[in-house]
Amino acid sequence: MRSDVVPGKIRQTLVADFSKDPVSIACEGLSFAESFGRWSKESVVRLVVPGHALAPRTLMRIDINISAFVPPTVKEQKVDLFANGVRAAGWTFAEKNMWVQEQIFFRPAESDASNGITLEFLIHHATRPSELEKSDDERALGLAFKSLEVYQVESLGKRKADVLDFSLLKKLGMSVKRPFE
Repeated sequence: MRSDVVPGKIRQTLVADFSKDPVSIACEGLSFAESFGRWSKESVVRLVVPGHALAPRTLMRIDINISAFVPPTVKEQKVDLFANGVRAAGWTFAEKNMWVQEQIFFRPAESDASNGITLEFLIHHATRPSELEKSDDERALGLAFKSLEVYQVESLGKRKADVLDFSLLKKLGMSVKRPFE
């Protein structure tokens, strides 16, 4: 293991390759499999990390490999990520077809081991190529998904990162629901 590349990685618990059929996790809002992965077909994409991949009250990390479609009508594509209804991250993409790996850190609650974690991606400028008169493609493109990997990690090391603690959020009475329903 090269600690300079992936500090704190101790155990991979799940890999979802979006170029495969079927995808190994539950998902909504994704198109068909292509050689690189899958495009979004709506402005909201939902992925469910199953409970068996989670270790309650331990530090976990999700790595998601994505690329954005930046339509010619805007300068950048914006994406908000919600985990169990709580905003976990926000990204801005100025270049299309550039693959990036984004990460979120979290501590699952006991109930997440049975229910899983729902990730929802809100794509601000999902655009149908047919609306741009580029093709007859009716999918609302915004994000391309290559892979999702889940890790149980030892620590953040010297990194500074926000950590979502789902047990604490539940104790504080935070509403943990799907934000786009």
